[in-house]
Amino acid sequence: MAALNDAVRHATDGFVGILDMFGFEDAAPSRLEQLCANLCAETMQHFYNTHVFKSSTESCREEVPACLIYVACLADPYRVHSPCTVHMLQGVRGAPELDYVDNVPCIDLVSSLRGGLLHALDQECAARGDADSYVARIKHAHRYLSARADTLLVLGHPRLCEARPPHARRFAVRHYAGEVSYDAADFLEANRDAVPADLLAAFDSSTCEFGFATHLFGAELKARAAGSGGEGGGFFRASPTAAPDSTFTQDFHTRLDNLLRTLVHARPHFVRCLRANSTETPMLFERATVAKQ
Repeated sequence: MAALNDAVRHATDGFVGILDMFGFEDAAPSRLEQLCANLCAETMQHFYNTHVFKSSTESCREEVPACLIYVACLADPYRVHSPCTVHMLQGVRGAPELDYVDNVPCIDLVSSLRGGLLHALDQECAARGDADSYVARIKHAHRYLSARADTLLVLGHPRLCEARPPHARRFAVRHYAGEVSYDAADFLEANRDAVPADLLAAFDSSTCEFGFATHLFGAELKARAAGSGGEGGGFFRASPTAAPDSTFTQDFHTRLDNLLRTLVHARPHFVRCLRANSTETPMLFERATVAKQ
């Protein structure tokens, strides 16, 4: 790859890159890491749908009527706008869309700044809530009352549902690849991404027997000695490149946006990997599993 990019740089300012995406995850139980990974998978799937299906359909619709007009002109230049020709062109323009799953509602459910699951998690962290209050918050945000024929109906987001079995700290999301149940027990702690105070104390140069390792938390130890670290190490991020006042999901959003910005300005070519069977057994082809993908 390095040799290829060296050759490309002589002709252009661009580069050739390979993006190896981690797949859709459904752990038992699924936690915040799986939710972020599945959001990335949903976003890449949407990018693929937009690039391959939507763009191709629009290009075909722009090209086919022009070709028909050109052929009609050659056949009969005086009757291009006849009712028959116009009806034929309108029929082409009104051709049905390609049938594919639009996963924008699922992406909005997870990442929207207005009631999204990750935004609600940041709000719950700021309010020093817990897992129960977080799940209650998102269920309340995506369920509302609607009056219809003198009857109150409880309507909810089509992609958000109860976990199976129901639990106060669990919820489920209907992703494009299937339904996943998430356990929010550790969501808030993982989102704060804080270095525990007892870990920092273990690396204190005055007590640590491995003095060469104290440089790993040099800035944090100085802040702790000055008394600005906060209780429980809450101001010390575990990610070394993260902003001190940000959260894990905010950093994830930033990286995902940067990735999308790079992909939008690129000329992508896709290699789709299909799972031959649901048990990862070699030399076994399951028609239903492949057709679902």
